[in-house]
Amino acid sequence: MKIHLQPEIFALAPDFHRGLVIARHLNNNGDSSELEARLREAESETKKIDSLGKLCAVTGWDEVHRAFGSNPNKFPPAHKNLLKRVNKPEVRLPFISKVVAIMNTSSLSLRTPVGGDDLKRCQDYGADLELRLARGNETFLPLGKDVKEETP
Repeated sequence: MKIHLQPEIFALAPDFHRGLVIARHLNNNGDSSELEARLREAESETKKIDSLGKLCAVTGWDEVHRAFGSNPNKFPPAHKNLLKRVNKPEVRLPFISKVVAIMNTSSLSLRTPVGGDDLKRCQDYGADLELRLARGNETFLPLGKDVKEETP
């Protein structure tokens, strides 16, 4: 498997930084009171934010999305959606799995997009990981679903 980064990403967002964590042999089964407590703490801290629209972690990513030709109000960056969702008074994120809890906690705490891919599944399908501009014909497989959806 290869990881491809399209040069246009850096042409449009020269200050873009990315990180990559590869974790193997994870036990993603069951609950974790420690991870759930960290997720709840991240939610609690997020609820203290008065104006998400003024956070540089939000406005900066909005600018990047505009540079890519995307409307961040119509198609918000993932972490912006998560921050907005959690900032509502009675909202608590579900504890889906340990890995999802780690990603959500990280995204809320660091105020940056955090995503994950199952490398085994990518390898099984002969797929590489690719960071590129959207072409408009992308599909994704929603969590817990068997049918891919297209996102224009």
